[in-house]
Formats: sequence, C-alpha cells, structure tokens
Amino acid sequence: MRWLLPLVLLLASCGGGTPPPPPPGDPALQRSERTARLAFSQRQLEEAARFYRDALDKAYARDDIAAIGDNGFSLAVVELRRARAKESLEVIRRIEQELTRRGRGIPVDLNLVAAMAQYRSGDADAALATAEALARGGGEVGARAQFLRGAIAADRRDAEAVAAAMAALGAASGPELRADREELSGRRALLLGDRGAAKQALVAAADLRREGLDYSGMARALAYAGEASEGQEAGAYYLRAGRSAVLIGHAHDARRWLGEAKRLGDAAIVAEAEQWLARIK
Repeated sequence: MRWLLPLVLLLASCGGGTPPPPPPGDPALQRSERTARLAFSQRQLEEAARFYRDALDKAYARDDIAAIGDNGFSLAVVELRRARAKESLEVIRRIEQELTRRGRGIPVDLNLVAAMAQYRSGDADAALATAEALARGGGEVGARAQFLRGAIAADRRDAEAVAAAMAALGAASGPELRADREELSGRRALLLGDRGAAKQALVAAADLRREGLDYSGMARALAYAGEASEGQEAGAYYLRAGRSAVLIGHAHDARRWLGEAKRLGDAAIVAEAEQWLARIK
C-alpha cells in the first residue's frame, strides 16, 4: 500500500539487523488483482469492478490492511470511472473507517477520489471544501484538487475563480494535468463569450483525455466543445460525446448529450443520435 511505504522504511531502519520478510502472498487474491488490473487497462470497467470487489473481499478475509487499502482505492476509482459516484463514496467510507480503527491516517490520494466522487454525486460544497484542503498540500494531488476547484467554479459561472485555479496549476506537465488546464481554459473562455478559443481548448482537452484513456473525461470535454459551437457543428460534438457515453455506460450523460445532438444536428445526426439512444439500457 503506497501510503504505508514511509512507515515500512522507518521500521526497517530501526533496531539493526535484517528486517523480517513480508508475509507470503495469497495466490487467489493476487489472481483477482491481476485480472482486475488487466480488465481496467482494457477499459472493461464492469469486469474490473467485479474483480476488484472480489479482491477486496479476499483482503478482508485475510485481514490484510495493505491489500484492503490498495484494492479499496482501486475499486473506488473504477466505480467513479463507471459514473457510479455514490458507490465510489461507499467504498471510500469503508476504507476510511478501517484505517481509522487501526490508527492509520487517511492518504491524500484517497481524499482526492472522495472529493471527485462528491462532486460527481452532486455535493459540490463538500467537494470544494475537500479540494481546497488538498490544494494547500501541493504536489500532483494538490494540482488535481486545483482542477476540481476550477471545475466547480466554472459550474457556478465564476470566471475569476476559474482563472485563479488555472494560475495555481501553473505550467502543468503530463497529459492528465495538461488536459485539466486545457479544459479549465476552455470553460473560462466559454464564460467570457470567446467561443473560438473555448472550442480550441476543449478539443485539445478531449485529445489529451483520449491519450490518457480517460474516455469519460474525453466525452465531457467534447460536450463542452458542443456548448462552445453552434448549429450542426454543435450537434456533431454532442453526438460524439453521447456515443462515447453510451459505450462506457454513462446513461444519464448519454441521454442528455444525444438529446442536444437531436436538437441541433442535421437529419443524419438526428438519425444516428436516435440509434444510439435506442442502445441505452
């Protein structure tokens, strides 16, 4: 478990001699973890969730806090990617309770996933409070928290607060943080009425999300690009966003974006949007 590493190193440096070897692994647990990681890498999120949940059960059976933390964290991330924010929060709360019972601190990366899940479940106030606390810590977690602050500000149409979050991000490096910055830049431009700059930044954000295999983020950026466009072009962006949303299982977003595609697109876009809507279960 990543957040236990400093403690392990500290214990190994005390008392002299060779530190005891780690306990032997559980082959069944390791199989579930490997299968879950493979499914996630192939964007088979439903399968990944099932195997991470199985791995978490095995970790509880083994009473292995490291495995409980790792698999609980991974399951929470997968559920969030599946647009199941409430289920993600339920997993996080269970892991937090387990860590607290054992006198362990809550790692910042788990808090970040909690903030994202709060935001996606509609509790923006709680998400903002968590994000602001995490942003003060700096590092990659702090940078992702700045993005969340900016996204909430954009939802509230506060262009000044979006600009402040972008400034705090600085010259973001890595595709995920660059995508965060482009998305905030596009949303700020949209608030300021600069549709051309907004569309350019949001399409760039969608491309970066795609490179990072974040298809839900990609679809969201395409939908914002649709908001920055007009007429048939807007309909085409919404169609692309809604089509991806259908295929990754985000039914609520898919219905909304495909509805916009039907409203704004030409006859061909309307026909295709109706076909994708029919595929939603």
